[in-house]
Amino acid sequence: MNNPGLLASAGFTVLPQPVGGPEPVVLWVTEPRRSALKTARALRAANPRCRIVVYGRASNEWRARQVVTVACEESLGALREALAQAIVAKT
Repeated sequence: MNNPGLLASAGFTVLPQPVGGPEPVVLWVTEPRRSALKTARALRAANPRCRIVVYGRASNEWRARQVVTVACEESLGALREALAQAIVAKT
């Protein structure tokens, strides 16, 4: 997600990290755009333990990547729970 406002409004502190930076990305939150699939593949190739949370209706192609999905119409509580699930799965 380019705008951390949604995550901040859900009570999270967002520390953006560039993809391909010196540290491996461990959690990535994105929208289900087709263009983001390439990044998802690259993140998983670099770090198979990277957890991906998709905010929006995810296609079968996204779900095949074993991502956590949160539909846009769900509450911020659902987003918090999905992020917590992704974080726990990472450890």
